[in-house]
Order: sequence, then C-alpha cells, then structure tokens
Amino acid sequence: MAIQKVKFDNGEKRHIRTEVYIKEGEELPFKIINATYQLLNPNGRLEASGNCHIDNHELDCIIEPKSTGEYILRFIYEVADETWVDPVRVVVS
Repeated sequence: MAIQKVKFDNGEKRHIRTEVYIKEGEELPFKIINATYQLLNPNGRLEASGNCHIDNHELDCIIEPKSTGEYILRFIYEVADETWVDPVRVVVS
C-alpha cells in the first residue's frame, strides 16, 4: 500500500480523513474499536496526539503542524484483537 500524502501551507489547521479497508475491493464486515493519531515533526518527535473521530470505517482528526517540513501522521486503530497503523505524509510549505 502506498503512503498517502497531503500538502499544507504553513499555519493551516485542517481535518485529515482516511478510510479503512480490510482488502482493496472487498466489503468484509469489521468494526474499528478505538482510534488515535500521532503527528511526528520533521525531526521524528511527537508534536501532537489525540483521539480520532470514528464514523463507520472512516477516521478523522484535526492537525495544525507548527513548522515547515515533512511530517508523518500516524492513524493507530484497533480492529478485533489487532492494532493497525496507517501513516500519512504531511508536507508543510
């Protein structure tokens, strides 16, 4: 799976949403039990974290990167007895 990429202008505060699929193209029943996010700054340090809003299979968080550079936003969520992590590249210019 390719890592998603979003672009921000410095100073923006925006919602980032991602949809969770078990397998591409398949409609298998599952429930996301818990979801959080971590925003890692360009130095790899934790800049922000919190709970995600869960709407069926969509996760939503709001972030406000503090400086320019390439961040990693990590969606961390539980499905059944597993914990999954989906990274998103956030490029701030």
